[in-house]
Amino acid sequence: MQLALLLAANRLAHADVPTSLINGVLPSPPEGSGGAVLLGSGSGETQYVLDIGRQTRALDPGIRVLGIARQGASTFHGLCHRSVGVSTDNLPPIPLRIWADIEELVAAELLDAMIVAAAARCGRSFKHERIGPSGPYISAHVEV
Repeated sequence: MQLALLLAANRLAHADVPTSLINGVLPSPPEGSGGAVLLGSGSGETQYVLDIGRQTRALDPGIRVLGIARQGASTFHGLCHRSVGVSTDNLPPIPLRIWADIEELVAAELLDAMIVAAAARCGRSFKHERIGPSGPYISAHVEV
């Protein structure tokens, strides 16, 4: 699920929303500041993700816990103030599972759509890197 969360963090950063990614959780607000933590677990049973959810809820009731995991993962969804349950029962399997499974791909698409919709409702726009032939890393033309 980390790939889906990385993509979401990138999209949030393009809208000038402070983000961080720590063990599959984003963003990580300072204690007492409110904000939100987004948890992701394909199975909904990843122990460190559940632990982070529990710790966040105990740390500050002002921090909203948002999550995305397999539909039916009751412990995971019970830790979240709001969550999305992903069902992939009717989707085809992915034969090559090196980078992500179908749950992660569905989560990435859902998170991206929700972030874009939320940004539009808040009047935020997205900035993107200037991408040239060598990527966003060269900001000036160099004569050789």
